[in-house]
Amino acid sequence: MTARFELHRFQDATGVSGIGVVADGVVFDCGYAVVCWRETTRIETPTVGWYPDIKAVVYLLRRLPKQPT
Repeated sequence: MTARFELHRFQDATGVSGIGVVADGVVFDCGYAVVCWRETTRIETPTVGWYPDIKAVVYLLRRLPKQPT
């Protein structure tokens, strides 16, 4: 079963994405995860990324500055 999710950011060290809900995503039955980063005042075109699984998305978020673990 596919599962939808939202990514919430509590702090934004770069000032690019802002705080709150910054991306929407889906995890497919095969395990792949797709994330669509939302538009902001500084980013006019959403960015879409494909990841091998949700663990890769979590790893990415934890590598960004000032993310809660």
